[in-house]
Amino acid sequence: MDTTDSPFSDQERRAVAAISLMAAQTDGLRDEERTRLGELFEALGGVDTARLYQDVLLGRVELGEAARTLTTPGLRSYAYEMAVGVCDADGHTTAAERAFLDRLGGELGLAKAEVDAVREEAEALADAPYAGYGPLASVGATARPDASDAAPNAGAAVPPGAPDLDRTILNRAILAGGLELLPQSLATMAIVPVQMKLVHEIGRGHGYALDQGSVRELLAIAGVGLTSQVLEGYARKLFGGAVRKLAGKTAGKLGKTATSALTTFATTYAIGKVADTYYGAGRKLDRDQLRTVFARELDRGKALFDRYQGQVRDRASTTNLSELTRQLRG
Repeated sequence: MDTTDSPFSDQERRAVAAISLMAAQTDGLRDEERTRLGELFEALGGVDTARLYQDVLLGRVELGEAARTLTTPGLRSYAYEMAVGVCDADGHTTAAERAFLDRLGGELGLAKAEVDAVREEAEALADAPYAGYGPLASVGATARPDASDAAPNAGAAVPPGAPDLDRTILNRAILAGGLELLPQSLATMAIVPVQMKLVHEIGRGHGYALDQGSVRELLAIAGVGLTSQVLEGYARKLFGGAVRKLAGKTAGKLGKTATSALTTFATTYAIGKVADTYYGAGRKLDRDQLRTVFARELDRGKALFDRYQGQVRDRASTTNLSELTRQLRG
């Protein structure tokens, strides 16, 4: 990939990728998530992913060396937040992850106040799925899907009130897309709790009482990588056009922030549709069927973005991240 228009050097991109992979190694990611991260780093350019994987796994990359490569305060802060996102995306940090983040903050030379603020906000969002699954009453968008958008999934047993589920899916996709447009980088971490609550709402609409583990299991079966999704969101905000190809062909027509919003809107829409199909069919779909549904609805979500991107921008302008975090925590 041509990265001549990127403000970051190959060494800086490699250092960010190395720090993220070290965090992922501490996090104990599944092979599938590591593969997705590999695709992301390949898209950044200037990163030999296969070699970097090997170097990180064998301890040939030193954390302090990677941190010293990042010479600007903004890039150091972003690298730290990306590492926090990797560690917190699948739940509250473990002792090993906290130790890694403590060391990373020191190696990056970040002030304790900055590190504490990032960790506090990130852990509040990481804890949100455990804190209750009440509806996001005051932060949901007011969009109403067209008849074509609201069509029930083929083969699904549609209960009374199914159009409300379609509206919920669309509203949460608009909200999640709007989070990508917020100036706060930590808004990226709010996307996963929004998506998890969406799955719970869809399950409840079909008569299933779900816990946090059930929601995560469905997302994993469908092939949604929570950690890689968070890291990709950070990378899109940081590196911009260098990762636009991850959003598909449509992204080539969009700017950096719009690309992020498109990808998150489409992913959230697809997650909702997967949940609607799965629970509507009595939880009888297998892994391959769910992944087929996810791929189909992801493409559909990308196609729908043009129609709703104005509402995504409106949602971004009216969303307060602190208030959203409070509601996500129940």
